[in-house]
Amino acid sequence: MNGTTAWLNELLRDIAQKVQLPPSRYAEAVTHYEAVAKFLEADGSPLRPHGPLLLYPQGSFRIQSTISSRLDHDEFDIDLMLELNNVQRTEDPDTVLDLVVKGLTRERDDGRYRGCRVTKKKRCVTVEYEEMHLDITPAVLIDGAPRTSVIFDRHPDRPSHVVSNPEGFARAFEDATLPRELVLAMERALPVPEQKPLEAKSDQLLALQLLKRHRNVLYERGGNKPPSVLLAWFTMHAPRGDGLIGQLARLALSIEQTLARGPLRVENPACPQENFADRWPANQAEQNRFAKEMGALRKTLIALHESDEPLSAKRDVLRSLFGEAVTNLAFEALNERIGSTGQTSGVGWRPRTGIVLPVAATGGQTVAPHTFFGGPDREGR
Repeated sequence: MNGTTAWLNELLRDIAQKVQLPPSRYAEAVTHYEAVAKFLEADGSPLRPHGPLLLYPQGSFRIQSTISSRLDHDEFDIDLMLELNNVQRTEDPDTVLDLVVKGLTRERDDGRYRGCRVTKKKRCVTVEYEEMHLDITPAVLIDGAPRTSVIFDRHPDRPSHVVSNPEGFARAFEDATLPRELVLAMERALPVPEQKPLEAKSDQLLALQLLKRHRNVLYERGGNKPPSVLLAWFTMHAPRGDGLIGQLARLALSIEQTLARGPLRVENPACPQENFADRWPANQAEQNRFAKEMGALRKTLIALHESDEPLSAKRDVLRSLFGEAVTNLAFEALNERIGSTGQTSGVGWRPRTGIVLPVAATGGQTVAPHTFFGGPDREGR
């Protein structure tokens, strides 16, 4: 790997850091989570008859890939599961969600939880803090199936009762993307593992954060965007790349190829009944759009790698991918770290000979398992 590619990987790591949940906000999220858990089980709570309750992280918060949901300011969505007892798995979704709302608001006139707005959504109840939301999804465990639950959906055009296992998926994701010793340490730390520092995150996890940021840029003006859990599934199945730029390019190619194969069904490896594509795409046009965007992302990353231009000349391209503010901050952080005003702007380079880039296959074929910069895939996948 030559010097400029190394700087580009460092820059992408800085962008991933700028958009992720910072340590102070992670600690704040844990504080809110613990306070809500105690409040829901306290004396006088309408949820007391449905205890013991178990409130635990799911989704991006659980696998530590949470990023800001907004481009112009920090706003983080924290996903939680709330396991209830003494509730029928066939109960009406509105009844269950209303029960959680009452547990949070105690039927106060202002309908708030400790000054925070409480909103009933289709599958969850949201507690809105300043620049942070807790999305609480009520669930009822299925006997004999560890952490597999029924969740409730009040959307008129979808099934009212959905089998789900977010904890099982999180563990499968970690097994596929993290060193085994780190996975074991996180399991011992449940229900809320300590936040991993950036240097402890795999390129796969950082590539997921970058992809989610790019998705948010693409759908800033609206549209039904692919859910984060679906992008996480793609991440755990994508071949390994060389460096962060290579990993992101491999991920984009894997998504592009999968979406080109036709109608999408994506099963949770820990719960085959759960289809992560049940709400997206709503139609083939949405699927085709994202496949096209992934092809464009892959080509842009290849162009960045192959370009003879200095790193500073690539700023506008990176802004278009990840947003202006975080890209500018990443350049500033990189310049401060290398202690120079010109090192990132004066480096010229050419890609080495014999590299293999992830070009798209034709006819729905799978690209041979090479890394972004050539050579066999480390995992042999």
